[in-house]
Order: sequence, then structure tokens, then C-alpha cells
Amino acid sequence: MNRLRLLRVFNVPDSRDFKYLSSELRLLEWHGYPFKSFPSSFQLENLVALLLPYSRIEKLWKPKMPVYNLKLVDLKGSKNLVKTPDFSMAPNLESLILEGTGIVDFDPAVKFLRRLKLLNLRNCKRLRIFPSKIGNGSLETLILSGCSNIERIPEIVGEMECLKELCLDGTGIKELPSSIGHLRRLMLLNLKDCSKLESLPSSIGGCEFLKTLILSGCSKLKNFPESLQQLESLEELNLSETAITTPPSFIFHMKNLKFLSLQGCKGPPYRVRSHWRFISRPTQRLSSNSMTLKLPAILSGLSSLKELNLDDCNLYDGAIPDDIIRLSSLEKLRLSDNNFRTLPTTLGGLSKLTDLVLTDCKRLKSLPELPASIKLWLDGCGSLEAVANSTTTFNSRADGYICAFNCFKLAEGNDAVAMLKRCIQEGAKVRTTNYDIIIPGSEIPKWFTNQTDDPSDSIIKIQLPPGFLIGRQLVGFAFCCVFFSNFDNKPRRGEHISHTSVIHGRNFSREFGRYDFHLEGKSTRVGEDHLWLHFMPCNQLRLFSLAFECKGQEISEFITYVLKESSEIEVFFKIWGFHSKLKKCGVRMVYKKDLEEMDQTGDEQQIRPASSNFSDASSNNGSTRNDISSPTQRKWFSIYLFIILFPKIINIDTYIR
Repeated sequence: MNRLRLLRVFNVPDSRDFKYLSSELRLLEWHGYPFKSFPSSFQLENLVALLLPYSRIEKLWKPKMPVYNLKLVDLKGSKNLVKTPDFSMAPNLESLILEGTGIVDFDPAVKFLRRLKLLNLRNCKRLRIFPSKIGNGSLETLILSGCSNIERIPEIVGEMECLKELCLDGTGIKELPSSIGHLRRLMLLNLKDCSKLESLPSSIGGCEFLKTLILSGCSKLKNFPESLQQLESLEELNLSETAITTPPSFIFHMKNLKFLSLQGCKGPPYRVRSHWRFISRPTQRLSSNSMTLKLPAILSGLSSLKELNLDDCNLYDGAIPDDIIRLSSLEKLRLSDNNFRTLPTTLGGLSKLTDLVLTDCKRLKSLPELPASIKLWLDGCGSLEAVANSTTTFNSRADGYICAFNCFKLAEGNDAVAMLKRCIQEGAKVRTTNYDIIIPGSEIPKWFTNQTDDPSDSIIKIQLPPGFLIGRQLVGFAFCCVFFSNFDNKPRRGEHISHTSVIHGRNFSREFGRYDFHLEGKSTRVGEDHLWLHFMPCNQLRLFSLAFECKGQEISEFITYVLKESSEIEVFFKIWGFHSKLKKCGVRMVYKKDLEEMDQTGDEQQIRPASSNFSDASSNNGSTRNDISSPTQRKWFSIYLFIILFPKIINIDTYIR
């Protein structure tokens, strides 16, 4: 092993007898290196990369030992390392990773490392002393995140044209040096949870290429310098949990801003003594309003904004301006934990909006008209009574989603099936959208023609008549189940419900559809029965997974084969997790005729079960059995099913002419 160049060691339980390292090594990677130092015979002069993450090393190389070829050092998690080595003998070092080590002092010679690109000192909790000045011309990333004992960062010497990322989150700094303005090329400045930071220097306007500024958790930060409006490249601005109550007006004129968070920005709550509560109620309301986050009446300057977070801002009715409709690029809007009862009707005009989060808005009573394909988070909105019919606005890029855990008033006044029907009707325009609805309920609606209420058997079988698709134009499948989750707090990791569909034939059985609804991450406890309703359109089904059965046959022959041989669909429901269980399940095959009946009967009336349509379709085709023996039937059915399976490939107009 005298001439060994590369050595990588992983998961060696006992290496006490390993006492020699070749001085010819270029790469030494040893996870959990068990020794306090290197063997005395080991020379590092040829070493290019040294990776000893989570090691027991206490000392690296001796002072003045030449390590001229060394470019990468990774000592992440090596807690026994309390002092950095002599960097003056490592002039070619490019990456230095000391994350999570026990270092207390940092070698000031680091400022002479002219080729250093990455310096990572994340979570060096014991680090107190850092060089007072830094001017490495090649440094691209400086990470001091979590170094809570660092109270000041070094002055910037020179232009430092290469520095792009400066992460100071979780440090104890009280101010930034005015020389921060020298970092013209800086793209990311992370000051999250710098709880002692009270202000920003006006020189920050010199960071003309800054794209991301994170100030969340800077609880003493109240004011912002006017020079921030010079940051024309800014795309992400996070002001969550700061002391701001009235955002500077220039923020709402940043035309390139894509993400803005004002979460938790509000004044202190107004409290009235209990014996004055009754007569002071009007005063209490006015005082609460005076402490709410104040938004400007005009928002049109944020023409590129895609995500707006106004969670927990103490917003009341009227706090959100009608001009929100001018946010033409908005895709995600977060309004959780606020106090409004209604929302602006102009929300329905946000054509690109895909996500609206209203979790724990306990006073919210109704919603305006919204796009059918929007994802709605309504968990814990206990006063919500109605969800308006969808508008004609339809976003074909998004799946529909209504999550209403513990919205018991909404469940009392609304038919879950009617809500699903409206979504299906809107989705029929593009035929590419899934829908999910979660709402309190303990019974499977009668509309689901195939049901089981045996909790020990969550399998539903649907018998298929010959030629079950001809003349019916299958739109998709609707699924439903009743489940109970006994969570102590929030849903645990991995908790989810799923359904799997399998089609059976004489010579094959193949899964053609599967869908999972994840419960983890939901914000509220689930203590009673809830319904999960899901619609899956045909072109989301994996019917093409059967193609290998055809063994090279033409597509029309394949479709003929599937149609003739398919006799049964079997749907399996399952809930994953120790704190949840299924109670009942239901399935319905949804046809185009069902949609027509929805238009005729209205949302509140039950439509005829799809199973009864089998005989109708048979009589309409002039025979008691739908087969595909004739060439004409075979041709047109092949076209129909091919369109369903591959909607983006084929142009239907070609066949209509």
C-alpha cells in the first residue's frame, strides 16, 4: 500500500490496528475516522482532498507543514476539533467545510487563501472569534448559519466580486457593516432568526444583483432603508415575524419580486379586562384593527409576484384590497390564522391562482367564487358555511383540491357529492384534472353505486359487461371512503390513504390506476369521521401499462384485445399508519351521460346510477350485446380509446372532418 493514491473507508466498526497511511495519497475519505490524529509517518504534501466527516480527529497537520496541493477539506460533525490548523501552508484550498465542529478560534490566515470559494462554518456553536476583516477575492459562499456566539461579522475589504451567498441566519449579530454594499454580485443574503438585529445599513442598496433577502425572525427589525428600492433584481423577500406593521410602499413596486412573505407581521394583541369586556367590545374591535398589518390599496406594481404569504397578520374584513386582482402572476396565496369573515370577490379573477391556504381562519364564514381547479386548504375553519360555485375561470395546469378537516358547519350545509360534481363538470373542459375533497362525514353518499361498509374488507369489485365502453364515453372514476384518524397532535409522517385499481381479463390482471392522499403536514387534529372523495379522469389512468400484453400488435388490435378480455375492475382501499383506519368505501364509474344529467337535474338532486346505463346503452345501439366484431365499430372505438389514453398526441379534429 506504499503507492496507494485513493482511499475511501465507510462503516468500518473496528480499525484500531490501522496504523499506516500512504504519503502518496491524493484522496483520503474516511467517514467516522476513529483516531485523534494522523500517523506520525503520514505526509500530506500530495493530498488533494481530505474528507473526514463525523470523525474523532483533534489535530490535522503540524504548523508549517506544507499542504500545497490540498483543495478540499471536509470535517463536518467532527466535534473534537476545537482549533483550526495553520492555513498559511494551504494556499490552494478551495473548499473548507467545518460545519458542526467544536472550533472556538478561527485561524486569521484564512484571509490569505486567495483561491477559497466555499467556507462553511454552519452550527459551530462554540465559535466566538472570527477574523475582523475578510477580502478573499475568489470566495463565492460564506456560511456562518447557527453560529450563535458570533456577534459581528468582518468588514468587507475590497470588492469581493465573486461572493454570491452570505448566510448569517441564527447568529448573534446586532448590525451589518456598512461595507456590505461592496458586495455588488451578492445574490443571497440570509439573516433569518437574527433576533438582535435592529436595522439594515443604507449601503445595502449597493448589492445590485441581490435576488433573495431573508429577514424572517428578525423580531426587532422595524424599519427598512429607502435604498432597498434600488434592488431591482430582488425576486424573494421574506419579512416573516419581523416587527413591521406597515410595509414600506416601495416594496409593492418591485416589478421583479416573485415571492413576498409578511407572515406574522402584526402589532401586539389588544386585551380588555374581564369585567369591562361587555361594554368595551366595540373598543376592542377598533383596537385590534389598529394593530393589524396595513396593506396599500394598490398592488399592481407586483406584476411578477407568484407567491404571497400573509399568514397570521391579524387581518380583518377589508384588510385585503380589491386591487389584489391586479396580481396577474399570482399562483399561491397564504392567508391562514387571520380574523376576516369574508374575502374580496376579486379573488375569483386571479386566473393563475392554484393554491389558496386559509387554515385556521376560525371566523371565516364564506368564500367568493374561485376557479374550480384551485387547491383550497380550509382545515380548522370552524365557522365556514359555504363554498361558492366555481367561476368559469379554469386553470388546466392544476388539480382541484378542497381540504376541509374539522369544517363541520360546511359539512352540514353542503353536499360533498354536489361539490365533486361541479368540479367534474369544470374539469371536463380539459379532461386532465384530478380532484380531492376532504370534509367531515360518516356515510358514503348514495351516488357511489358500488359500496362496502365492512371495515375488514376494503375491496370493491365492479363487473364489466361486454363492450362496456362503446357508446358511453367514460369520463373517469370517482372514489370515496370514510376514515377516522386518532392523532394526538398533527398527523404523523407517512400517514396516507390510497386506492389502487386493477383490471382483470381472461389472461391478465394489471394495475391501471393508483392514487395517494397524504395526511402528514395537515395543521389540525382529526378527531371524528371524515370523507375523502377523489375523481380521476381517464387520461390519468395507466391503461397503457397493459400494452406489453399485446406483444407488438397494432394499437387497434390492442384496444380490441382489452375490450374483449376485460371482465372486472377491482379497487383496493388502504390507509397507512398506526393512528388511522378505514370504515367504508365507494366507487362510481362516471360517464359523459352523467354530466349531461347533472346539467338537467341540478347539483342538489341525485343522478341516476351509472350501472343502470349499461342496458340503456345496449338498446341505443340496437342490440342486446355490444361487441366490436364489425370493422366500423372497431375503427371508431380505437379512435375513441386512443384519444383517452394519449390526449396530447392526437388531434381529434383530424377524425371529425
